[in-house]
Amino acid sequence: MIEAIIPVAEAAAKVPTINPTGNLMDFMYTLLGRFLLLVGAAAIAFVIYGGVQFVMSGGDPEKVTKARRTLTWAVLGTILIVLSYFIVVTLDSIINQKL
Repeated sequence: MIEAIIPVAEAAAKVPTINPTGNLMDFMYTLLGRFLLLVGAAAIAFVIYGGVQFVMSGGDPEKVTKARRTLTWAVLGTILIVLSYFIVVTLDSIINQKL
């Protein structure tokens, strides 16, 4: 049992922390990572909430529409979250490109 916990503890020790005296991009990547974790969890929660709304709608068209709207916005938000990461990585590579 303890053998299974040790790799998790080692991985947790490697999680970057916010270091204001370090490199600006390291700081930005740390903030971005934490933001993506928080917003990703919220997106998953909204997908679950929309699914529960859909199941509990009982065929009522108004409730089904509300559930579909919730699911649609949750998926669009998740896509936006993923795109934001790629935008930051692309901008970083453009800025740090050696000319």
